[in-house]
Amino acid sequence: MDGRQPELDLRLLETFCRVVEERSFTRAALALHRSQASVSERIATLERDLGSRLLDRMGRETVPTAAGRALYSGARDLLARRAELGRELETLRGAGGGSVAIGASTIPGEYDLPRLMPRFLNEHPGTRFTLRIGDTREILSAMAAHDLDLGLVGYAGESEGLRLRPLWRDELILAVPATHGWAARRRIRVDRIAGERLLLREEGSGTQRFLEAALASVGIDPSDLDPVAELGSTTAIKQAVIAGLGISFLSRRAVESDRRAGLLATVAVAGVDLNRNIFLVDDPCRSLSDAAGKLSDFLLDSTRPRSRGR
Repeated sequence: MDGRQPELDLRLLETFCRVVEERSFTRAALALHRSQASVSERIATLERDLGSRLLDRMGRETVPTAAGRALYSGARDLLARRAELGRELETLRGAGGGSVAIGASTIPGEYDLPRLMPRFLNEHPGTRFTLRIGDTREILSAMAAHDLDLGLVGYAGESEGLRLRPLWRDELILAVPATHGWAARRRIRVDRIAGERLLLREEGSGTQRFLEAALASVGIDPSDLDPVAELGSTTAIKQAVIAGLGISFLSRRAVESDRRAGLLATVAVAGVDLNRNIFLVDDPCRSLSDAAGKLSDFLLDSTRPRSRGR
């Protein structure tokens, strides 16, 4: 041999392993649905490629040589890994479910996905998904870094290179403590919020950025607002409102159960449009796995009215 490593043909290795296991060229040929001449030719090719005799005929049986025993051990591991890899690829294609990494800002991550995922998993059993919840800026950054397959956010922020498609409508509404003077009001003018003790989300929040843009569109400079606190989650703000610390703009989804329980009150705000989209985020330059593609289609389909059964 010239010192170069021989290239191992998996088909030849599979034939060799079957001959060792069957201890016979004839039985191996039957198991592989090949002619005995074809099996003999493959073994001869493998021995020539490796420069070693691999099998000895001992009467009616065929047994491996020392080189054959060493090759058999490694070849079985290699063939097993090939089968495992095949199963993994089938999983990615969706035959076994697959996995999806999805990131979501607070409202879609804590209120929309938990409601929708049971139906998706019923339709696609075996699928596994990991959910990262963060503010909109964190999710868009993770999408740009290819750390996530899909994203759900409530504000179309810095998203260069990413595709944002609207899924659902969401409405911000003013949440006030149950003892607040506005608790019995159905509606107040947007200019009345000046001077109130306001609770806001952190800077990277999609809710906060949407609110600032909405207020600016009706001539209210967000920098003129004097928040009593900036909090890092919707839940923290809700608890602060319930405790009487201040008022805040929150998603109607997030406060509905607390409103029904009488823990806080909600007030519509006149003079400003506080309706927004929840967006599905993906990278059009990346190929989605089969599982991620199915989840994307499922989420987009969830925006369409479902037909009633007859």
